[in-house]
Amino acid sequence: MPNTIQLTLAAMGIAVCVAIPVGIVSAVKRNTALDHLGMTMALLGQSMPVYWLGIMFILLFAVRLNLFPAFVRGRGCTSSCPP
Repeated sequence: MPNTIQLTLAAMGIAVCVAIPVGIVSAVKRNTALDHLGMTMALLGQSMPVYWLGIMFILLFAVRLNLFPAFVRGRGCTSSCPP
């Protein structure tokens, strides 16, 4: 499966698994702190530039937490890998 399709499907799956429960809680608990938190997170998610958020996630998960590789996929490093 090409990398772009794999990444897109994973991101959509995570987004749906988070958005539906947050939407249900916001609908049931209208005008509470949970509703305002859900609306604020939705507003920030829609207004934040995707390229900036992607770089911040790479810095957090790959560089700081060392959970994922930053850019290497497939056969290993090429000439663009840092030492």
